Amino acid sequence: MRAVVQMSGGVGSWGAARRTVERYGRDAVTLLFADTMIGFLFRGKDRARLAQLEYEFTARFLGAEQLYTGRSIAVAGVQRRRDDG
Repeated sequence: MRAVVQMSGGVGSWGAARRTVERYGRDAVTLLFADTMIGFLFRGKDRARLAQLEYEFTARFLGAEQLYTGRSIAVAGVQRRRDDG
């Protein structure tokens, strides 16, 4: 069985995702997300890596002893401005 959670910007998304992972296990859950405001920033990016970074960031935010291996928003923001020309 595979569980699917559609993530949104709402406050309940993280809770639904967390409960689903606790119930079915991380390997049996697919988290979907769509962001019409900034989604274009992720076009062409490695989705598996993005999902891993989201997991790391969210787990750390929720208090888990999880290392976040992504870039800081300051570094990513500077890189984005360079990409825009």
